[in-house]
Amino acid sequence: ATLLEDSVSMGHLVRYLGDDPTLKLHYTLPAAEDGMGYVMEMHAYLLLAETKKYYGPNDCFITGHSSVPKALFWYRRVDEKGAPELKNGFQDLEHKIRAKCAHCRAVLLKDKRSCCVECKAAYYCSKACQAAHWKAGHKKDCVKKLKKRLRAEGKLG
Repeated sequence: ATLLEDSVSMGHLVRYLGDDPTLKLHYTLPAAEDGMGYVMEMHAYLLLAETKKYYGPNDCFITGHSSVPKALFWYRRVDEKGAPELKNGFQDLEHKIRAKCAHCRAVLLKDKRSCCVECKAAYYCSKACQAAHWKAGHKKDCVKKLKKRLRAEGKLG
């Protein structure tokens, strides 16, 4: 089957699975890991939908339970593949994560911020906030382990 045929089949499967994002995540992850652009974008949206389902529409940033780093990882992979037609809606999320410290929620100045080097989905006003955020649960949210596994499997350069 071609990549397009696989993507269409995956789209049909996801629609068939109903409204449960957890179930959809289970079935889309292998195809996302194999580099299917449409499915990577779908997986990113499903990660955020699952978080919103359990924690509410405004609480995607709960440390230790945040889907933002993984969602941005998959969205950025789509972007790396040069598929501009798949770049939908994640620009706002990118802007939000750069605006406030992930730990203390202080407003960040562009020249006075640092970020998690692994996921680039958590920005900080200080090294102290970065260390505290890691201990508070960012280590569970970060894509560090995912990237390591995908590299070992030859699915990530």
